[in-house]
Amino acid sequence: MFLHKNSEKYGYNNSNKGRAYMQQTSKFGIYLNPTDKLVVRINSPYWIPEEPDWVYLTPEVNATLLSIRDMVREKSLVPDADGVTWGNIPAKD
Repeated sequence: MFLHKNSEKYGYNNSNKGRAYMQQTSKFGIYLNPTDKLVVRINSPYWIPEEPDWVYLTPEVNATLLSIRDMVREKSLVPDADGVTWGNIPAKD
């Protein structure tokens, strides 16, 4: 397999570091906090929400709020799916 000289820098290699990057990207997507009725879009490993406070909804990072509310409604995750809004990820210490 041919790898560009900067491949390792971007996480594309056959090492454990590359596998760790791929595991993180599998966690990208939309998460819901059912208690606060907030959703966040995760498309970097900066912060990955943890269960049980957050529920992974979809890997589709470009999902619209309307489609997210439909998912929440279909899965009965909160009583009022129309009250779900965008939240913010926490600032890094």
